[in-house]
Amino acid sequence: MKQAILHQTLGLVGGLLLAGCSAQYQDNQGEEVDPGIGSSQEAVAACAGDDLQYDFNAFAASLAVAIANELGHWDVATDFVVTNGKLALSPVGLSRCTKGCENIKALLLLQEDATSGVPNHSPSMFRAKLAGWYSAQMAKLTELTTAAVFPPGTYRFKGRQSGKYLQVDQGLTTAGAVIEQKAALNANGGDWEVSIVGTKHKLKNLKSGMCLDLKVDGPANTDMVQKPCSDAASQLFKMSKSGEGTAFLFETRHPGKGLIIAGNSTQDDAKLTQANFDKNQYSAQWYASSLGGTAAQGLFKGMYTFTASNSGKVVAVTSAAEGAGLAQYPYSAANPMQNWYALPMGTNLYQFVNRSTGKCMALATDVATAAVVQKDCANNDSQKFTLTATGSPDQYTFKSRYGKLLEVKGYTSNDGAIFTQATATAADPQRKFKLTPILAGEPHRLTFSHTSEDAACGDYYWYDIKQPNGLPVANPAETFVQLIFAGGKASLGGADENPFIAQQSSGTLVAIDPSVYMNGGAKGASGSCITSDIVYDDAKTCRDKCCIKYNGGAGTLKESTWSTTTFLCQ
Repeated sequence: MKQAILHQTLGLVGGLLLAGCSAQYQDNQGEEVDPGIGSSQEAVAACAGDDLQYDFNAFAASLAVAIANELGHWDVATDFVVTNGKLALSPVGLSRCTKGCENIKALLLLQEDATSGVPNHSPSMFRAKLAGWYSAQMAKLTELTTAAVFPPGTYRFKGRQSGKYLQVDQGLTTAGAVIEQKAALNANGGDWEVSIVGTKHKLKNLKSGMCLDLKVDGPANTDMVQKPCSDAASQLFKMSKSGEGTAFLFETRHPGKGLIIAGNSTQDDAKLTQANFDKNQYSAQWYASSLGGTAAQGLFKGMYTFTASNSGKVVAVTSAAEGAGLAQYPYSAANPMQNWYALPMGTNLYQFVNRSTGKCMALATDVATAAVVQKDCANNDSQKFTLTATGSPDQYTFKSRYGKLLEVKGYTSNDGAIFTQATATAADPQRKFKLTPILAGEPHRLTFSHTSEDAACGDYYWYDIKQPNGLPVANPAETFVQLIFAGGKASLGGADENPFIAQQSSGTLVAIDPSVYMNGGAKGASGSCITSDIVYDDAKTCRDKCCIKYNGGAGTLKESTWSTTTFLCQ
């Protein structure tokens, strides 16, 4: 039965795009043609899904490879949009297509109904998969934005008003034990593992293994207790910064309710309760520190916009050029030149990498009077800036190595006003900036390295992955999040929806597993003919060449009706 299915699905493998024709074509008319059925069967056997018409998996993986090759990164949140139910290049993506993006465009055209004649291909299924996976990508990036406010980890929480720790009463491990504050920590009873669930946070006590929960789930005031961890919405909390931006709040699922110490007490054993609260109420504010002792009050690694308090406009690079200045402009979600990745370099010390250019915020010259520009990133002090919370939510000042605050020059709200070092150090409004996390993973740059023949579906395509500044990414394996749009896994330990993705990482390399028959990897053809039902060839050398379909029939490669660079075996 398996063999029969393989023969039925051979057209699927023939539905994979090649990155050209001339490399596979040999002018040996008359030689016996080997259609390469064996290797085709191996690929299908390894990757067969639950639908015979599953070439959307192969095309999506081919799209991921094309994006890596032609855009040099996976950043679909900026480069792509869904329009009329179809994945499409955004204006930003089109502007980045310095290589033309012809393979990307050809693959996106396979969403059109005109491509229904491709063997074993369903345009409606392909576009539905791409649109659905894109939505899943956006949802995951929303989680990352939540993590930028308060990242997952293991913490202790100390009340701002009382200076006492949040912990389980007497360190009990029984369900229903109340949560209270106490100056002295019970063994592990005050250690909490914080995780992200959607856009909320969940707290699990390390000693008991149980989760923070409402004693009675409702809007009325109630004690906080520990219960077995579950999917209950009452175990999820929105964590945000306090009104002064220096501590954290826990908001429950009930509007206007948060976690405070009963009666605003500063005494030992005072209970944690759900009650009405405001962001400036000290009994509702909690300082967080990791078990390693690092205070969790600074700026977390992630992508941000910088909004000037004086003007309400955001800081952006003025061009992609080395040495281009920074200036303020109205915010545009479609402009990655306004987005900055905060990379921690020490205590409250950061390097800021522009999402669009990959260059770093830097002093134009290494002196106390220099303007602020972008430069190729380097590990030097003129590219490192100290952030200090101002006391307003998410608002900071930037300070250069010379102790000068950065400012929008001239106390103006005009577009194009430049970003520079202040001559004074007073934190006036033009020197205060609100940092807002946005939907984006860690910026990276991909450079093709090599292929290897150890993948289940074909050859692995390996890419060297680095930050735009040329430094290694924090964890190459975590770049799984960039491939959800092509059916990649939604969590580091999860499974790919698309078996052709199968992301791997090794050192500074990451790889995905497209078919042996896509992107120049075809090995089944010999003699004078191409073994494929469909071929991508921007050089158009494939036109009128002979071909072998995967059902065994012979044909000639003819230009498709929807693309001058896509050819069908007819």
